[in-house]
Amino acid sequence: MCAIFRDNGLNITIQANQKIVDFLDVTFNLHTGLHKPYKKPNDSITYIHRESNHPPSIIKNLPQGIEKRLTNNSSNEKIFEDAAIPYNEALKKNGHVMALKYAEKKTNTTTKNENKSKETANEETKETGTTNRRKRRITWFNPPYSKNVLSNIGKKFFDLLNSCFPPNHKLHKIINKNTVKLSYSCMPNTKQIISSHNKRIINESSNKASTTKLCNCRDKASCPLQGKCLEQSLVYQATVSETNTKKIDTYIGITENTFKTRFNQHNYVKLQTTPQKVGHGSQRACVETKR
Repeated sequence: MCAIFRDNGLNITIQANQKIVDFLDVTFNLHTGLHKPYKKPNDSITYIHRESNHPPSIIKNLPQGIEKRLTNNSSNEKIFEDAAIPYNEALKKNGHVMALKYAEKKTNTTTKNENKSKETANEETKETGTTNRRKRRITWFNPPYSKNVLSNIGKKFFDLLNSCFPPNHKLHKIINKNTVKLSYSCMPNTKQIISSHNKRIINESSNKASTTKLCNCRDKASCPLQGKCLEQSLVYQATVSETNTKKIDTYIGITENTFKTRFNQHNYVKLQTTPQKVGHGSQRACVETKR
């Protein structure tokens, strides 16, 4: 494996006997036996604003979710309070009023009682011979959420469900309030829409450029534009010399067609053209002499 990585210019670094390790979002300290939340030093904490156009349940549960995660990743309240400072600042900056507080974890006694209740339930199941019922199949309806919509979409949807699939309907068994649930979805913001649009346009342009034929000359060595004679919409410059007087003039032309089409037009009027690339982009230079 190391050889494969090395062949691709990659290195593997192995560190052993570490006493303090950062794993995902937790730092484990084997010296003290404690753990604390971890974030990268240059990481900036950003949350959605309280007045953002998101479903109320998401905004309401955001501080609670952060509080729960920091509590689980902290060994004690002191570690929690030290780690919660930047998170409280980020929440306050975005209009959230709730301050993060350390929640006491469940004791071992509570856990043992829960395990005993589960064991008792399993024994009762074995005695009665009943098994766990199959989970209900749920169909989710996820309409996009917007504060600009004042109608109660959820209520109207379920009213429509009841009117279209009443209890005597043959599909009521699989389409009812117990089998169909509603949850709002979030739409992409303006930045995501613009970024997605630009990415699609760039990909289309790159794919088109990769599949576009640049030269159709049988003899590639004699191509008038070094393998790019089918380029379109360009400006070219030519140095023209007369055979008799040896007078040299400069000719600048522009064409919307391919350069090869324009090149053949010059040949049609008995001009011999030898193009030379002298610049960037669509600028071309060529030397033309009369026969």
